[in-house]
Amino acid sequence: MPYGPSQRMKMGSISPVLYKDTRVRFTIDPAAGRSTVWTAAKSGRAKSQQLFSGAGRISQVAWSPDGKWLMVAWDGADQWVFVRAGGTKAVTRSSITDQLNGSTAGDFPVAAGWAAGR
Repeated sequence: MPYGPSQRMKMGSISPVLYKDTRVRFTIDPAAGRSTVWTAAKSGRAKSQQLFSGAGRISQVAWSPDGKWLMVAWDGADQWVFVRAGGTKAVTRSSITDQLNGSTAGDFPVAAGWAAGR
């Protein structure tokens, strides 16, 4: 079924989108007001797997250095969501704009990368 101008699905991919043989894409459906994050094998032989879906806009996704987690920047909820590869677990961090900008004013923060600590 074709989409009209207000129902067209927007697809985005953020660099880096690959971790070993897995690629990530996210879709934004303005008509439904939802964003969804998917993973699939780079070869295209395996089915896509939905890892996360939520109301509002997703602006960024990034793999952890070890490929075990995917960070989803969910501006629509002012959260960063950390989803375990395979979608078995998710951890959220709320009020990201306030925590990183010092107030709720301003743009939603962009993640520049991951920092590993022990």
